[in-house]
Amino acid sequence: AELVDLHDRTRSIERLIAAVDAALLGTKLIYIEVKGDDVDLAQAFQWLQEKSLFAGSILWNPTPGVDFAACDLVRNALVSTTLGLPLREQEARDVAM
Repeated sequence: AELVDLHDRTRSIERLIAAVDAALLGTKLIYIEVKGDDVDLAQAFQWLQEKSLFAGSILWNPTPGVDFAACDLVRNALVSTTLGLPLREQEARDVAM
């Protein structure tokens, strides 16, 4: 089904709300401190996200840490695009969103 129906505005809004809810439900923030200047932070986040999403089908961990979902991968991919900016610019962009 299409997310937006040009002929039915109410249904389109309901679908968009449902999509946003699905993307944000269970979204968690994590703190990672990286020491050194030679680390590609976007790549580190991507690696961490992929490992947390796909390792569950390969490995069994009886005491896992934070559970990640696909929406976390999307969020981290979007956030990682600004990691090369100074911290003040990153914060300004986040607040503007």
